[in-house]
Amino acid sequence: MGVIICTIIIIHQPSRQPALVIGANRDEFYARPSTPPQQIDSFYAGIDKKAGGSWMGATKDGFIVGITNQRTKEPPSTSRLSRGQLVIDALQLAETQKVKKYLQQQNNYNGFNLLFGKAGDLYIAYGHRPGDKPQIEPVPFGIHVLPNGKRNDKQFFKVSQALRKSKEIAELPWEQQRQLLQQVLMNEQVAPRPDPVPGWLQGWGYTLSSVFVKSPKYGTCSSTIIATNNNKLLEYWFADHLRDGQFVRLNR
Repeated sequence: MGVIICTIIIIHQPSRQPALVIGANRDEFYARPSTPPQQIDSFYAGIDKKAGGSWMGATKDGFIVGITNQRTKEPPSTSRLSRGQLVIDALQLAETQKVKKYLQQQNNYNGFNLLFGKAGDLYIAYGHRPGDKPQIEPVPFGIHVLPNGKRNDKQFFKVSQALRKSKEIAELPWEQQRQLLQQVLMNEQVAPRPDPVPGWLQGWGYTLSSVFVKSPKYGTCSSTIIATNNNKLLEYWFADHLRDGQFVRLNR
């Protein structure tokens, strides 16, 4: 089982400040090595030390990129390219039209959902099957959750949980909203019934249903909170749950 970020919360309100807030959990095997987000050229991103890609990042002018995998019927093929490379490449392009054009040429990846863009110009690319061109859709204004499926897919218990709690805090002042968003990302409540999972994930329906995933060898390794306006990265926060789990601001 290989899983990148399992949950991305999107608070997309261009008429407010911050105009775009992202809250994300990266779920992975605890033994898989990675580095915390660091500045690389003009963007911040964490690095997967095994495959060299990333799970989330943002440029200094507020272009964000994050990825989740898709819960497909078959397990991911080890012969495909690392989906984390899509994040690095999109951050280097840092323009929506350039990323859209780039994605039309990418067909050697296991299923993915790539969130990219800025406040007011935000998109999700759904790469369903290797060999097919990704389907790209705009992200409307409002509150959204991107799981290992379509945006706001309520067959995922965590989507209903995160949507409800995020809507409760979306109109609050930023500092209060950020602190409460941390709590949303730390929610360990599991579903009363297991989420639907394919056969190769049999037995994981309860464990993977929570926003914050915990199991002996696999779970939420880190959390990220990013705030931007239309042309600037305002704040980038990161918590490493394999260490102390404290949220630390990376940019000043």
